[in-house]
Amino acid sequence: MAVISRDGKFAFDYPGGRTKDALLEFMNNPVESTAAPPEPKWSDQESGVNHPTDENFGGFVENREHVLVMFYAPRCGHCKNAKREFESAAETLSGHDNQALAAIDCTEFSDVCTQHGVKGYPTFKYFHNGKESEKYEGGRTAHNFSNFVLSKCVSDKKDELLFMCTYCLLNNFSCYSFTRALAFTHALVCLEARGVLLWHSAHDSPTKIN
Repeated sequence: MAVISRDGKFAFDYPGGRTKDALLEFMNNPVESTAAPPEPKWSDQESGVNHPTDENFGGFVENREHVLVMFYAPRCGHCKNAKREFESAAETLSGHDNQALAAIDCTEFSDVCTQHGVKGYPTFKYFHNGKESEKYEGGRTAHNFSNFVLSKCVSDKKDELLFMCTYCLLNNFSCYSFTRALAFTHALVCLEARGVLLWHSAHDSPTKIN
């Protein structure tokens, strides 16, 4: 609904409601609304979070081993609270092509949200090698998000890590020091959470971390 000035030119869009009282109130004081401009779309803001669409979502998850996706609605309060933490986690995971965080606006890209059974916001789902693997129901801090993805990466490398630890044991090296030298320090934390059997040195007996 447009507001026309006395000289017949467009003045501004009518900012009020469509009720009789709202219209009468506006006509008594026809001024343009001073409401704050709408918040820019998340996909237009700079961050490490990816924003695939209905058209390219399938290709996006297929090209990466580990993807945690946040399905959201822009006006959802819980989504807004999780947004900053999700962005921080994405920065932690940046630089690794095989893992990513992504966000889908279900008010704009409803097809992919419907396809994956999204019924509430935010909904988090983990995709492994292009396929939906599980619904994420953990905490919503940056630490929670990034550790979840890292634990999935470590799970893929579990056999390799155990082989390395066995090699260290047989050659009288510290397994912890060796894996640390190979940039797997974060893996030990994730492996601990998954209860993987680790050998700490040639003098230690096999220990299962609970």
